Amino acid sequence: MVEGGEDSDEEVLVDVGPNSMSSKYEKVETMIRRLEKETGLRRVFRAKGASGSFVLRGGKTLPVPSSPLRLWTTKLLSAEGKRRFLSEIFVEQRVSSAGTRDDDEESVDQFTRRRFGDEVATWLMNPVIAGIYSGKPEELSVRFALPFLYHLEQSKGSVLGGLFRGGAKQGPRTKKLYKFSVLRRTFNFKGGMESLAGFLRSRVNANVLLGSPVRRICRTNEGMWWVNDRRYHHVISSIPVYQLAEVGVCGGYRSDLLRRAFQFLAKTVIYAPVMVLGLSYRREDILHAMNGFGVLIPSEERRKIIGVAFTTTTFPDRVQDPGRTALMNVFLGGQRNPEVMRASDQSVLDIATKEVGSFLNIQRPPVSHHLCRWNKGIPQMRRGYRAVVDRIQTVEKLLPGFHFSGNYIRGVGIPDAMLTGIEAAEKVLEETL
Repeated sequence: MVEGGEDSDEEVLVDVGPNSMSSKYEKVETMIRRLEKETGLRRVFRAKGASGSFVLRGGKTLPVPSSPLRLWTTKLLSAEGKRRFLSEIFVEQRVSSAGTRDDDEESVDQFTRRRFGDEVATWLMNPVIAGIYSGKPEELSVRFALPFLYHLEQSKGSVLGGLFRGGAKQGPRTKKLYKFSVLRRTFNFKGGMESLAGFLRSRVNANVLLGSPVRRICRTNEGMWWVNDRRYHHVISSIPVYQLAEVGVCGGYRSDLLRRAFQFLAKTVIYAPVMVLGLSYRREDILHAMNGFGVLIPSEERRKIIGVAFTTTTFPDRVQDPGRTALMNVFLGGQRNPEVMRASDQSVLDIATKEVGSFLNIQRPPVSHHLCRWNKGIPQMRRGYRAVVDRIQTVEKLLPGFHFSGNYIRGVGIPDAMLTGIEAAEKVLEETL
């Protein structure tokens, strides 16, 4: 909870990480429902009036087309750009195989330009990648950063064709416990996103050691594990990849395999730095309607900020009076503008308020702000990421009892990270029984 500034006595709730999530997977939805039943966890669903996003082009916020009709009327793309987008269904499929070299992995940018054309790559995909990864589409592997699009082409021959044939409803689900629309719902939690971790911790029937960095992991020849000075049958590592190099691996069965894997992962997986700046304004001082999720910003616009989320539009409960106060999160840095991370807090505030004010038509300064810096923010699934996935799978195969989980395996979203933890726990149960 962050208090209002000197001109405001109102408290606002600022999430300094992800602003929301969806369940995406049935196992994640089931876990959250169980937590809601057994603990005090409560979801806050996206406001009904919040839908769609804007993209900044030419200094103006233009709605992202959400239907074929709006695609024809949007000013985001030219007539040629629209024609090229719709002709995606006629683009020849690029078939990948297990033997494809890492340097032959298509980047997100290459994939988008090949299938949808340059305008879609510049004005739609580029800002979307900034919003998800704080990254550059030229660097990310489409196979691992956007696996849904990749597999649509591989399985259906076309992204649009696959979507028209119901491809959006297909995925790793094995049982249809919930409707597709249920898994797509956007929500936060009462008390903010951190409430999820807090209630998960309260539900664990074991000692939770806080403030206890992992310094050493050892595996005995008998198959037991030592983490620091404690002995375990199984280990699930959710340590951020960049910290793995700081963990010592000692003695015992195939210790070199684990040590080399830690070093490789720490060296190979890079993280985008990102800053989250929560800004609170008087609603009457903002002339923009703010009738959407936020604003995505293409690199072509040459801005220091990489995106804006309209917090009170999506979750009005984040402030005491959403009619009086408007809360937004501004994102800066990323792979696009890493140098801004070196700026002072005041400089960051000045940059953000100037740029946001220019396209949201804000008349006065914010009444409160809160800045959080993440120097190691979001893992980047760059071209060649298959080597990372292969190394993880090799360790888990050759070292029974050791499992990885985290936001660098399936994807960077909260449900992706949660699913890796759930699946790791299921593997432990299988090994135990």
